[in-house]
Parts: sequence; C-alpha cells; structure tokens
Amino acid sequence: RNMRQELSHAYDEWTRLPPCPLVIVNNTINWNIAGQARAVSVINDAIQAWTQQSPLVLFLSGTVGTGKLELARQIGLLVAVAASTGDGTCTDGVLELDAFQQENDLLVHNIGMHAVRHGDHGAVVILRHADAMSTRHFLQVLKSLQQHQKLIFVGITGIGTRSIHQHLKRYKHMKHIPKMQLDMDIRDEVDEHLFFAHEPVETYLHAIAPFSPIGHAELQEILQLAIEKISRQEQGIRWKSLVITKELTEALVSPSNVEYLEWKDKTTGETVLVFSATGAHVLEEGSPIMNTITSQIQQCLTDVAPDRVGKLDFDKSIGQGVVSWCVGTSCFETCRFLISS
Repeated sequence: RNMRQELSHAYDEWTRLPPCPLVIVNNTINWNIAGQARAVSVINDAIQAWTQQSPLVLFLSGTVGTGKLELARQIGLLVAVAASTGDGTCTDGVLELDAFQQENDLLVHNIGMHAVRHGDHGAVVILRHADAMSTRHFLQVLKSLQQHQKLIFVGITGIGTRSIHQHLKRYKHMKHIPKMQLDMDIRDEVDEHLFFAHEPVETYLHAIAPFSPIGHAELQEILQLAIEKISRQEQGIRWKSLVITKELTEALVSPSNVEYLEWKDKTTGETVLVFSATGAHVLEEGSPIMNTITSQIQQCLTDVAPDRVGKLDFDKSIGQGVVSWCVGTSCFETCRFLISS
C-alpha cells in the first residue's frame, strides 16, 4: 500500500470506533467559574433535570470575557472524559465550532453529521458566536437536533447582555436579581433577535445561563486560580508550591493595568457597577499581566527547590512586586519588579 492508502485505512479504522457515552456521575456536577454562580447553577439544574430522552439545548448569554466558553468546554467533559480515561475503544463526541469562521450551510452540515454519528450515544456541540448564524439556519439546526436523544447543544451568545445589564443597574449584583424575571427578559431578547417565520427560537431552549460582567474581585480570583494551576504543573519538582499574595493580585488587576468601565446612577451620580472592559481576557495567556508574572517566575525562581515555596508578593511602600523563596516562615528575596504595564 502507498501512504495515501495507509492513511485512508487508518481513518476508516478510527471511524469504526463507537461514540463515547455521556458520563454524568450521580447527576451532580461541580463547576467553578469565577463570579458566575448564577450561570453555573442554571446549567447544573438543567443537566440534573435532563432525562436524556431528547436533546438538551442551552444558551450561555453575556458579554465578552465572562467565562462562557470555559463553562461550555466543561460541559463537553461530560463526554470527553470517557475518551480521555478510556482504553481507546470510543471516540470523543465533542464538537466546537465558531459561527464567525464557517458559512451557515457548512455549519448546518457539520452539526448535522456530528449529531447523526454521536447524538444517540453522547455528544456535545459547542457553537461560539451562535447569534452570527442567520435565523433560518439556526432554526434549521435546532430542528435537526430534535431526533437525537443524548445530545447537548451549547450556544454561546451576546444576546441577552442588554437584559443582564439593565437588571444589574437596578439590583447591583446578580444574586439579587429575580431569576424568573431575568430569564423571561433574556428569552424576549432572544426572541427579538432570532424570530423566524412566526416560530420563536426560544421555545427550543431548555435553559439560558446569564453571565455577569467581571469586576475587580473576580479578576483577583481568576488570577489566583491561574497561579495555582502553574504551581501544580511543577509541584514537587521545581518547587514545593507557588503562591501569590492577595496584595499582589489586587495590585496587578488595579486600574493602572486593567481598563474598567463604570456605571453611575443618572439621578444620584452614585457608582452602580464597575467591571473590566474586556472581562477575563485581560488575564489570558500572552496578556501583559500574565507575561509579567511568567517572566518573573522564569527569571527569579531559577533553582530546582522541591522543598521551598515560591512566593509572589507586593511591597506597598515602593509599589513593586517581590519574588522570594520561602522555607517555613523564613523567606529570601530573589527579585523585584514593576507591576504597571
């Protein structure tokens, strides 16, 4: 056989593997998306109530950088886990597409083919920028999915942001907003954008998860989680652990490094809400803040010290970050750095 035949044969062998099943352990899912307790609760409740006798259609609604894609990918783990921990006897049923990057007809085709192959076993379809599809094509997708029982469709959209923001201006925090009223208002907004041939798209939606804008406290939490992830990657090898102080996270996501938007009450002038203009994107890999942290780790914690704790701290008296090695309560400084981008 030539190389082309070998590759064709290998592909045929791969496609014969059965789809992986959905894995929902005890119908309980534990997710943590910074600042998005309401959204996580909505999705968790929807999955727990799902009978797997018809497709589950979910919308993740909100502005940029709020964790919608992160939650969607965690939902994808319900089927991906079977492929990653199995013995290679099934194929992953997770499909992630971006409506900005494919033509409508191609999106409909790709989603339909994926549903046919995986939809009766375990499939998750994640569609980014779902509102970029034409209403006709989007409705066509939703209708085609109805015949597949064990499929979760997750549409990521900015539709609903207007309703979320209006309620936040009134109630100040997502936890104070009446759930039913917000859900109804977002569904009306979805209907307004995706109404086609007198058949509202929102009737296909089982749950709409509202995502709140990301503020200073949420950015601190996200940064803390990022450092914990870096720490785990080389724990027991390069260091005992890597920690960052609250003082440094607070300084790194201050207005000198992050652009914040501020809403004020038109009558009183009182500040109602302050949030990051780009959400958590300001802390994504390659951002100035994360580049500062990773470069300091590389330059200042050069020893291989599995018995020491690497510490990232902040000296408020001079406004500089401090990198140290610590053993117990004793620390010795290795570097100082500027925190303003």
